[in-house]
Amino acid sequence: MKRTVLLTALFAAAACAPNPGPRDGPLGAAWRGTQGPSIYALLGERERLGLSTEQVVALDSIAQALQERNRPLADSLRAITGSRAGGPVRPPREREQRDAVLPGLERVAANNREAVAAVQAALNPAQRQ
Repeated sequence: MKRTVLLTALFAAAACAPNPGPRDGPLGAAWRGTQGPSIYALLGERERLGLSTEQVVALDSIAQALQERNRPLADSLRAITGSRAGGPVRPPREREQRDAVLPGLERVAANNREAVAAVQAALNPAQRQ
């Protein structure tokens, strides 16, 4: 389990844009949760991991579903913070923005946790290691 968490964190870190975001409190925790799993990095390792065709299809579906669920949330967060369309979401600058972005960040984080669980379920124990 420890290796799974570490591997997930490693893939998430590799997928992150260079945007540190808030560091402390509930907003910081929610912001860190928005750093989604890099499912496509796993797919890039399909031969080394020995992924079956069914697993590749399942992982691709998980990645697409996550992207579809998070896209409108990210667009909303960009609008609230005045971030450029398609770019990273800037950290909120004022209290009103912080209060407005927190629910969206928490929903993105929940979506990411669900995707990580789905990815883990699609892999066998050896692949999770």
